[in-house]
Amino acid sequence: MFHSILHFPIWQGGGAPYGYARGAGVLRKIAAQFCPVIDVAVEAADFSGTREQVKAFVTLQKHFAKAKAALDHMPMPILTIGGDCVADYMSLAHALGRYGETMALLWVDAHPDINTPATSPSGNFHGMLVRALMGEGPAAMTALASHKLTANQLFYVGIRDADMDPEEFRIIAAQKIWRTPVAELEAHRWEPLFAEIRRRGFTSVYVHVDSDVMDLADYPQAVVPVPGGVSAKALVAFLQALRANFPLAGGALTEYSLEFSAGPAEEDLARRLLVDGFGIG
Repeated sequence: MFHSILHFPIWQGGGAPYGYARGAGVLRKIAAQFCPVIDVAVEAADFSGTREQVKAFVTLQKHFAKAKAALDHMPMPILTIGGDCVADYMSLAHALGRYGETMALLWVDAHPDINTPATSPSGNFHGMLVRALMGEGPAAMTALASHKLTANQLFYVGIRDADMDPEEFRIIAAQKIWRTPVAELEAHRWEPLFAEIRRRGFTSVYVHVDSDVMDLADYPQAVVPVPGGVSAKALVAFLQALRANFPLAGGALTEYSLEFSAGPAEEDLARRLLVDGFGIG
């Protein structure tokens, strides 16, 4: 299914290291058993100042350049393992450059990540990258995606109102961006989503998964926890159904932070997501 895997344990988009590197390391250990893994080195102490209302701006630029250099030589489709949510910013830009408007983006996350620098409460780029892919944000960041994402291509899965910002509510409503709620995932009612992807004429799908989409009972180490998430079991079943119905243009598993524990339970969950869900085995 995936021809290569990019391991990018970046944390600077999330504002602090948390357990990003540790979690990405667990993912990498599992992934390497099944597929070639390309590593993008992250400088652990590098956290530049705020520029254009984005924290660690220069640091992010530097690391995105390294990711792009790796991606340019990797066979597609590519699975990116991070790292915070910005781990696949360049992977998404790369996929958009190849597939353009024929690709749907499924954003499987507790948060829509569609703020602008001006509306972001934190200044952390991991809450802005969807908007930047749409061409809104600092020019140096938006220019990294030669083909811009449109609202028509974007499908939200699992986002929760409880931790959304006013601008995120506004643009999702104004642009009529699709939402599939957690309850639909738990009930395995994803056919309406799949039917809409087909109706709009998309021929491939990129699936971005932020681990905080999961219920806290299954994944209690979320950096930005939001109650009421989807069970790991239902998430895996959803990913399996998605792969059975559509060719994948790429994928990502991000925000698998393991700040407090990285034992057998965390390794088992990672394996279920990667092997059973994303199908790398």
